[in-house]
Amino acid sequence: ASHVFEKRETEDLFINTTKGIKSIQGAAELTDLSKHDNIDVAYVLLDPEFGDELAKKYDFLPKELLRKKYDDSASVYLTMGYPVVNIKDDPDTKTIRTGSSFVIHPLAKDKVYDYYKYSKDLHYVLQYAGKGTDLKTNQKKKINKAPHGMSGGGLWHITFFEDETFNLI
Repeated sequence: ASHVFEKRETEDLFINTTKGIKSIQGAAELTDLSKHDNIDVAYVLLDPEFGDELAKKYDFLPKELLRKKYDDSASVYLTMGYPVVNIKDDPDTKTIRTGSSFVIHPLAKDKVYDYYKYSKDLHYVLQYAGKGTDLKTNQKKKINKAPHGMSGGGLWHITFFEDETFNLI
């Protein structure tokens, strides 16, 4: 997310590697939040050596599993991230534990795309109601008014198949 990478000019961003925690090396591209406050996207073109180092620890999604945008009103999408509310630190052991959260969304209706002047061919506009069903208790509950802290996990398309299995893509 752009709001994360804005700090990169004054603070390094870190990731766990096989050689310990290292500063992320590469060129970042991000949206200018002063011009586009409702688009918060960034990515890093990793330095090749740093990418090779990460490949020793992480499995990357193969290119053949990357798909273009679906135009399917029955599709659902999952956003995942690591909000601050899930960070637990233990000063006694000097450890920090993070936890992920996720939200499942349908695509927004056509009138939303029209109102905000987004192209359905280029953009994903998802419904976010600020409430949802807790998967542990199956109860409706209020969640964050806005999906703050959902950076880092990407956008996943969920597809259901006739044999009642599902794939995250």
